[in-house]
Amino acid sequence: MKRRRILFAFIVATFLTLIVGLLSNLAATYLAPTWADKPWIIYVALAVTFLISLAVSSHLFLKTLPDFETTAQTNSLSSLSSPDQPSSKQPQIIASQLPGKSYRELIGRDILIGDVLAALRDPSGKWIVTVDGMGGIGKTALVRELADRCASEHLFDAVVWDQAPKESQGLPTTAGKGKGTLTYETVLDSIARQLGALDVPRLKRPEKEIRVKGLLQVQRVLIVLDNLETAKESQNEIVRRLLPLLNPSKTLMTSRHRFQGDVYAVHLPGLDEDGALRFIRQEAKEKNIQNVSNASVSELKQIAETTGGSPLALKLVVGQLSLLPLATVLEQLRKVKLPKGDSDKNDYVRFYKGIFSPSWKLMSEDGKKLLISMSHFAPGIGGTYEAVKATSDLTNEILAGCIDELWRLSFLEKGESPSLKKVRYYLHALTQYFVLSDIVKVL
Repeated sequence: MKRRRILFAFIVATFLTLIVGLLSNLAATYLAPTWADKPWIIYVALAVTFLISLAVSSHLFLKTLPDFETTAQTNSLSSLSSPDQPSSKQPQIIASQLPGKSYRELIGRDILIGDVLAALRDPSGKWIVTVDGMGGIGKTALVRELADRCASEHLFDAVVWDQAPKESQGLPTTAGKGKGTLTYETVLDSIARQLGALDVPRLKRPEKEIRVKGLLQVQRVLIVLDNLETAKESQNEIVRRLLPLLNPSKTLMTSRHRFQGDVYAVHLPGLDEDGALRFIRQEAKEKNIQNVSNASVSELKQIAETTGGSPLALKLVVGQLSLLPLATVLEQLRKVKLPKGDSDKNDYVRFYKGIFSPSWKLMSEDGKKLLISMSHFAPGIGGTYEAVKATSDLTNEILAGCIDELWRLSFLEKGESPSLKKVRYYLHALTQYFVLSDIVKVL
């Protein structure tokens, strides 16, 4: 394209020069005798013709030159977009970095998604957004959907995803990774690799921090860190050390344990009744379980209430309903018993172990005592601080510490209250079933 423009400019300039020459000859041959007493007219005509020719030729020539400002900007962006510092107007989402979606449509989380997106859009908001909740409540699905929404809205220039191994029955299930491998330093390595700075993992930690900080500050990067409850390093320590490296980049983190620090914290509850019913019908349709698809609203409401809106529990129940009647399935979920022989072959036992076993092992004896005493209250309703104290028979000092412990491990929920004087604490329905089951005796 450049060569054609230069050639065109050359042809036009030559043609105009030819016209000027012809006009000069015509003027000298025919007009000079007539305007002999007025030579200035010929000179003015020649000057005007020359100036027009000069202006047109100069304009065409300058149009063919490169735009130095644009070139400088391009070179500057190219230097930032080198393997060490990638940059792009379109979000760089590599499919292999993101986990596959475990859902066709994320149901019942629209309001929450809107709130988190608003926090991620806010340039003066928190740089770290955390999502906590019990196992199987849908944390990974939520942040997976948020990553897609951010990409579609072009909120970030790149998306980085790192995931600590999930734990089921106390054993790591993520292929290629053992439990406790994720640390602050491995997070730095993962960010650098996914942004193309392949030499960073070989550097010493202070140099890594400088390089990664540069990568995160020349562009807006969304960093997603999933399952931090299984990280080798404390999740709150990772928050503290990662925070100074951000701005304008932001981080989404998930864990079964609540986060502390300067974060925008989101606690993920179970689906509400409407969301749970829609989820059940979607799951039944995908698995082609006709008796669930044709079930009455009252029957589906029983499932929603018994599961507490847990998506993982809803999936388990819908699957079991292809073989068993509703009353039997819900009774087994509420009063799970250890079978003889290999208990891990029982779907319900595997379900409860996968959700609660890792956190149960972290709990103190006083914390377990409080949790067991809390199981006497109705799930979702619970009791006041005074009622919990009377039931647990713990001193004020120990009780306050245990409430904080259970809250951080997502075993305990705090109810909304119009007054600061009265606070209610309660258990999720699945937590109560677990505490009352025989499973706790073998953990």
